[in-house]
Amino acid sequence: MNWDGRWFVISLVAVLIFFIIGVQVGIAVRQERMAQVLFQRIEDQLKRYRSETKELLRQRDEKIKALEIALKEQQRYVSISESFMESLLPALIKGSLVYRNVAIVTLSEDYDRTVMMKTRRSLETAGASVPIMVRWRTDNFLQAETPSLATAVDVRVAGSLSPDLEALRREVLKTFSFLLRQGDPGRRLSVFSRLGWLDFEGRLSGPVGSVVVIAGFREERPFEQVQTFDQPLVKELVSAGLKVIVAECRTLQGPSVVSTLSLDGLSTIDHLETPMGQWSLIAGLAGASGHFGLKDEGKRPYPKMDDLTMP
Repeated sequence: MNWDGRWFVISLVAVLIFFIIGVQVGIAVRQERMAQVLFQRIEDQLKRYRSETKELLRQRDEKIKALEIALKEQQRYVSISESFMESLLPALIKGSLVYRNVAIVTLSEDYDRTVMMKTRRSLETAGASVPIMVRWRTDNFLQAETPSLATAVDVRVAGSLSPDLEALRREVLKTFSFLLRQGDPGRRLSVFSRLGWLDFEGRLSGPVGSVVVIAGFREERPFEQVQTFDQPLVKELVSAGLKVIVAECRTLQGPSVVSTLSLDGLSTIDHLETPMGQWSLIAGLAGASGHFGLKDEGKRPYPKMDDLTMP
């Protein structure tokens, strides 16, 4: 029998091929088992994470609920405290401002008549007279042109055919301040009103000694407007010899305006609409000085009884 080497080679190759296939199958089976184990581990880990997350969320919800309950209780306490102080306020301030004439002037475009009337009632309860309340239309005034400004105050600037706009604005604010201080029998404020610069209630038949300037209620005041209008007006009011208190509401958004308007010796209030703010206002007009409020700029929440100078 003759031996053929080709069959030997073919058999050997076939054996090797089947061996390799077997190895690959074995590896695949082993990898599949390992993959199943890995998947199971991942799934177990995810279940554990889900359980831990659920527990953490439950604890968070319990803490939020507890904080909400505490917040409601605190709000209730604050509300009761404010109601209690508001009921005591008339007795505290009665007679503090007898024979005083006080004007109320607002500088903000947004207007809260409720705060205005509350402030007026507090002043009148304290014995003061409020002959006039003025609401400046700040945007209209700052947009006024040179001819209307010059005509309103009948001003002449020597050596100048075109008066300086800022100088004319200051002259209008100075005129307004002296009208408050000396009275307005000629009704010059009506001229400013017809020009759309301000609105007012009442009449200045006589001089005013004090002014409550309300610089903001809710809407944020543009910083440029505060610089170009509020600051010059407050300076002119002080220069005219008026007792000036600058106030804003606690609800005012954005930066505090009263901190910008704070001059040496000028008292400010940043929570005017609250009973503490109303008390601070009366006390400030009666002799207390300082910066009162609940914002960062407020050094004290309210003045003490000893700060008042009773008539």
